Amino acid sequence: MKAEISTLLLILLMISTGHSQQRIDYGESPWGRIDFVWSHLSPEKCNRVTRLQKNHFRACPPVAGYQLLYGGSEVSPQIIIVTPNRKRHVIHYWDLTVGNFISLEQGVGWKVARSRTGKITLLALMLEVNVKQDEFTRFQNPYTVVVKLTPREVCVVGRVPVNSTSAADIAGVSTSARIKKCVGLADVGEKDWLGIVFGMTEKGWYDKAKSIVKEMQSPGARTFAYSYIARAQTKSGDSAAARATLLLGLQEVLNEKEESIFFNAYGAEVHEATRAANLISILEAMAAVGLDDDVINNLKFVSNSDLPAALLWIGKAQGGSRVAGGRGEREAATATFERAVQLELMRADTTTSDSNLYRIVEAQVEVGLISEAKQTVLLIKNPSARKAAEHTIAGRTEKPD
Repeated sequence: MKAEISTLLLILLMISTGHSQQRIDYGESPWGRIDFVWSHLSPEKCNRVTRLQKNHFRACPPVAGYQLLYGGSEVSPQIIIVTPNRKRHVIHYWDLTVGNFISLEQGVGWKVARSRTGKITLLALMLEVNVKQDEFTRFQNPYTVVVKLTPREVCVVGRVPVNSTSAADIAGVSTSARIKKCVGLADVGEKDWLGIVFGMTEKGWYDKAKSIVKEMQSPGARTFAYSYIARAQTKSGDSAAARATLLLGLQEVLNEKEESIFFNAYGAEVHEATRAANLISILEAMAAVGLDDDVINNLKFVSNSDLPAALLWIGKAQGGSRVAGGRGEREAATATFERAVQLELMRADTTTSDSNLYRIVEAQVEVGLISEAKQTVLLIKNPSARKAAEHTIAGRTEKPD
């Protein structure tokens, strides 16, 4: 067995250990309380050998009447599930003809539901597959392959790579596996479109990178991609192309609904209310690449409630260091922060005004405008808020002009 235990097997081992001490609550499904049974595809655990179509398979201990048969070579392992009515189903867990298959992990997870009457209903079988990743993907091994298990139908319903949302995706797919549709070998689940954009951008393939953006369902991800491409175009010396990219991104944002609803690669409904944040993100990127006229012309699309935050991000982009993604122009940042200050001085709600002035102080200090920050502190009316702002400045020395 590998020295480095796979993700799923580690989870299942933890589950097994936990069961010896106390029952872990994995929640409920329509068929009852969720539980796990784990097994291992080793000769020691699956020691009975059977012969099918001139091939030898190891028969693993059955779970709720379903039995797993494991055979073939390490290059192309075969999995067959035998249902309680003795029907055999070959599990096409991965396309073994494309050349990116590495190995099938030995750890196997059975997700079951236990009713109050004691009936056990199998929800899903979970296998783990290691593959050679595409050039630009940031996803990691292994892929968790979720198999639907019903008396009539046994098939793959999802393939989930390791990423920031994989735990939730695996839980969602496996819990609803019995009612999900089968997926083909070409369906490898979520694709790392943003990683592809990053990779193509780094190679200078800006048009190809922009063509990938349309594949992203998330408006927030699309906005980030446009900003990333535009910053790279500016760095390469093509400011006109950067402007065209950001104007394209701006137009998409303006066409967004306040809340975008879409289905991810595993059929889960996603609600994303990011229109305001995406607009600010585009304006921030415009400021970072020196398109101040475009920033000023498009601030009209920002709501009054979001304007303070927008001005802060724009000011930090203008005055921030190039290492931090800014453009290091303190004069432009000073003018933007001054506009933000004047906006707060006209606000009747002094509590909100003091809070926003404090944030302006933080932003001014962040870009090295210490003298300006000290002047902003004097405008804060609440003594506690003013003291906190003074503490922010304390210990900082003004950067030379």
